[in-house]
Amino acid sequence: MILTYAWSTEGFIADLDALGPITHEETTASGGKLMTEYELCGPARHYRNDVEYRFEHPREKLIKPGCLATFVVRYRGEPGMTSISFSLEDYELARQHTAELDRQIVEALTGKTVEASDIDL
Repeated sequence: MILTYAWSTEGFIADLDALGPITHEETTASGGKLMTEYELCGPARHYRNDVEYRFEHPREKLIKPGCLATFVVRYRGEPGMTSISFSLEDYELARQHTAELDRQIVEALTGKTVEASDIDL
């Protein structure tokens, strides 16, 4: 059994399953349109966290737009063994972290003096 509690920029989402897909439209560097469809606070991964040796600026900003956080409770019970796990994902903090990281990278690449961030993680 998996229970997911989610908060959006509008507040607590009482029925996450009732929300339909959301379409996100972006203009590419070449002037084309990039359409992405996703579920608000859904289980799919809507952002890339791959390790690459290439920095794209501006970076794709699609870190679950509109979703602030999710709290997931997983329960699994079998004879002789019960397992309960919890997961809290703070997407607003992820967006802040990405913006601050990008700022420091761009300043370092352009030769400016880079001040370390004071983000509380």
